[in-house]
Amino acid sequence: MVTYKVLLDARRPKSDGTYAVTIRITHDRKSTTFNTGVFVKKEQWLLEKCSISNVHPNAGLLNKTVTETYLRVQKSVLELESNGEGV
Repeated sequence: MVTYKVLLDARRPKSDGTYAVTIRITHDRKSTTFNTGVFVKKEQWLLEKCSISNVHPNAGLLNKTVTETYLRVQKSVLELESNGEGV
C-alpha cells in the first residue's frame, strides 16, 4: 500500500529562513520525497492540516500549487501500479 503526505521539510532552511514543502511517498517502508517548489516559513505552516496558513499573503495560490503537485504524483504512482510496474 502506498501512502502520501504533504510535509514541511524543516531540516534545511534556505538563506531567507523558508523551508521546502514536500510530498513524502511511502511504499513497503521505503520513503521518497518530492519537492513541490513551494517554500514557506515555519510560522506559515499548519501542521494539523498540512497546508499553508492564511497568514501567508499567497496562501491560496500556494496551497493550489501543492495540491496540483500532490495529485500529479498520486496519478503517476497509480499509473505505475496499473501497468504492473513497481513503485
